[in-house]
Amino acid sequence: MSTLDHYIEYVKKATKSFNEIEKLRWIYIDLGKRFSFDLKFSAGGNSVQKAIYRASGKQHVQEKCFETNTGICKSIALILERVLKSNGIRCITTSGMEYDVFCPHVNNIVKLKDGTSFFIDLQRDLENIQTHSTTKKFGILTETGDYYLSRFELEQIDKKIGYIGPDNYYSDDYLYLLKSDMRLYENFSDMAEFVITNLEPIYENEVKYMELKGHHDRLIRNIFKPDEQKKIHQIDCYYKNGNERNFILTIYVDSENQTDIYMYDKEEQRYKKVSMEEFIEKKENGLIHTQGIPRLRQFIRKRNEGR
Repeated sequence: MSTLDHYIEYVKKATKSFNEIEKLRWIYIDLGKRFSFDLKFSAGGNSVQKAIYRASGKQHVQEKCFETNTGICKSIALILERVLKSNGIRCITTSGMEYDVFCPHVNNIVKLKDGTSFFIDLQRDLENIQTHSTTKKFGILTETGDYYLSRFELEQIDKKIGYIGPDNYYSDDYLYLLKSDMRLYENFSDMAEFVITNLEPIYENEVKYMELKGHHDRLIRNIFKPDEQKKIHQIDCYYKNGNERNFILTIYVDSENQTDIYMYDKEEQRYKKVSMEEFIEKKENGLIHTQGIPRLRQFIRKRNEGR
């Protein structure tokens, strides 16, 4: 029996007391906590992406994805379909022509016993689930595009299945506190530092790199005005460990003739401001950044001239 088969049996026991929609929601949330988008796919070229996409339809590849907790939209959707069907919920995996004709995005359609059909898109909701936010891609009616459940109805289900509680509510409500407090700062650099170093509450579980990066991007777009967003940039930084890349979430703010760099501390679950000197030391110790950083070269040149 594979790891995925064991999980299916675990789900049957864990959701025994739930009705159909509660069981569906529990499975959706539980799988969402486990998976991360495959960095090899996102960092790979067309040939790599096509190969991963084609292989993801094979059952042994899906089982490997479940063991490693990584996948792409197709493998995650097929695993979700298998788990739901094994637990008595009708589900199909479907795709459109979004993004790339060779690797179209894939999600699921669920049909309840009362005949209601709606879309669920677990891969698109990974960041929301792992950051304990409200989901955005669960229960979108195929006929109208509206949500099957109201916010209140979904909240009641999430309380019952344990996703939220009195001391553990949806974390995206934290966004409103940041928005109200940030405008106390007149200087943009100070405002940006306040938001970035307080970008999120402490999460119960570890959030994977791609999901956290996407979540932070969404928060920045929701918090800052369009002209302010242009000054804030996410970049990919990593250390190489053999063939593996250990990524570090990094943001730089380019404003008022200065560049401020912030790097994410996984243990403290927050961004910390890093000086140019500290960042250069990290580069000298193997840190690689795939995008340019304003004023970094000039700072390195002046630093070398002063030696």
